[in-house]
Amino acid sequence: NLKFYFDKIKKKIQEYKNMLKTLSIILLSSVMLFGSKNIDIKPEDREQVAKVMDELQKMLPMPMDELTKWEKAELKADTVIYTFKIYEKDAKITKEQSKKVKDQLCVNPTVKTLALAGFKVRSIYTGLDDKEVASVTVDTKACGFKK
Repeated sequence: NLKFYFDKIKKKIQEYKNMLKTLSIILLSSVMLFGSKNIDIKPEDREQVAKVMDELQKMLPMPMDELTKWEKAELKADTVIYTFKIYEKDAKITKEQSKKVKDQLCVNPTVKTLALAGFKVRSIYTGLDDKEVASVTVDTKACGFKK
């Protein structure tokens, strides 16, 4: 019984590490491309955001862990989209996991900067068949950011 609980705890810790790794890479790439200063992006800076996404896409795909690979980074209209593929048969994302991703996106300074400039940030998770199994979209309203 004790082994079961330790395995369960190890799995949860790994989930948290994976989410932190993803957000760290997003933040690192944004800092690298935007600079480390607190910048003020405006909706009309869409071209600059598109260039950042193009540069980020050049670094992908990138393994996140033994089951997840970061596949795409793109800008469609006013939404920055990150796509991750889960290499597991019958991949699923629970509501609890989706909420954790949303909460972590909302504390990310780059996501906040983009949201305050009028952009949405969306993380999409696909299965082996490339069909979407879950997505999380955040903006100023979802995160409670004040302009």
